[in-house]
Amino acid sequence: MYQLMDLMEGARNYVVNGCQAKRGEEVLVLTDNKVDPLVPQSLAAAAMEVGAKVTVLSMPAPELEIDRYFEDDIPRVVKEAVWGADLLIEATSYLAHPNDRWLNTPMMENGLRVLLLMMPPAGHLASQYARFPGEILLAMINRDFPKVKKAKKLRITDPKGTDLECEISVGTQDFLSGGIGMTAIPNFMHKGTFFTPGACIGGRFYKNVNGVVYLDLAEVLDQPPARAPKWVVKDTYVVEAENAPAWEQMIKEDRKAALLSEIMWQYNPKMDIHVAWPDNESVTRKGGVLHMALGQPLSRAGGREDEASTHKHIHTHGAILRPTVSLDGEVIIKDGHCLALDDPEVRRIAAKYGDPDVVLAESPIPDHYIAKV
Repeated sequence: MYQLMDLMEGARNYVVNGCQAKRGEEVLVLTDNKVDPLVPQSLAAAAMEVGAKVTVLSMPAPELEIDRYFEDDIPRVVKEAVWGADLLIEATSYLAHPNDRWLNTPMMENGLRVLLLMMPPAGHLASQYARFPGEILLAMINRDFPKVKKAKKLRITDPKGTDLECEISVGTQDFLSGGIGMTAIPNFMHKGTFFTPGACIGGRFYKNVNGVVYLDLAEVLDQPPARAPKWVVKDTYVVEAENAPAWEQMIKEDRKAALLSEIMWQYNPKMDIHVAWPDNESVTRKGGVLHMALGQPLSRAGGREDEASTHKHIHTHGAILRPTVSLDGEVIIKDGHCLALDDPEVRRIAAKYGDPDVVLAESPIPDHYIAKV
């Protein structure tokens, strides 16, 4: 069992170091009846420590077992309260997407900042992952993000045989960069400032994707794969799938389900929990791991009735755990290791928090999570 003090370092890292909550600001902490009360309590306490004016609202979680809120799920009092907030901390059991009108409009028109913490267990805020300094993540992102914007070609390989190439098209396609302290990072997708646990670069910032992918993790499987699921990608669509019957069926029945809709990679070198299949979220958020998705993303999948019945069919995820990622031939991730961790400026900042070798040490991914071909 966790105590409030166990969560406070992680809460301060998100709220103060990341979202930069300040004295006198109006901070709204939003939660629901499925979240451990310690989570909103710690986040509120972190904001109050710096002199922010904090309000906590709890709302009912949706009855349907899907993983996002819709416009009609949000109580009117919450929709009105966000207009009076400088910072919204969303610690709910389901995701409210920044593209949703009730969030996006005050973000764009009123400068609302948003911290998204989807389904946060108390243990998450107590973890090394949540405590990893946001200042370091910002330095890592600031190292690589300009390279992505300037590059023309992206290539992804791995020891299993993955070899995928595409053209980079930042600004004409959706581009997402989120994370602790990412206020300096342009965000073409949501046109506002928002924060998510950890830090990533990716989204749909590419076109003309071609090649082959061998995955280590697959959302459509209920157990670790005996052999690595394989995608053959042509013109940004998966035209063949192997070793994952659900994907094989999906791409035959629905072209929407075959669209390669997300490519993103992570930067936080820590993992927050031990992994239990099929709940592999902690692995896919570790630095150096490549996340990929097929099908329309949540914000485009349709209304509540449509999404409730088809979301898992439309939008599914997979991951490569030890990828090599290069931009115009320059490697930025090598076999799952973010080279930003070796950057002198990143190490200089890490030294403020202790021995850089210890601060930047990566949580190991167990070998048995690497799928065999």
